[in-house]
Amino acid sequence: MVVNNGHTIQVDVPAGGSVTLDGKDYVLKQFHFHHPSEHTIDGKQFPLEVHFVHAASDGELAVVG
Repeated sequence: MVVNNGHTIQVDVPAGGSVTLDGKDYVLKQFHFHHPSEHTIDGKQFPLEVHFVHAASDGELAVVG
């Protein structure tokens, strides 16, 4: 489902992939965009950045940008 939450465009993922960090599994829940980018590479900001938001069964989040 694609949602405009008033801050960004967010895509909810009903059955996403997963990632394991330090032995804990996190399931992809949604991804969203930032314009311009929130982070820089070598001091350079870019027009767009995507964040992949994963959640563990205990509710802890892991975000990959």
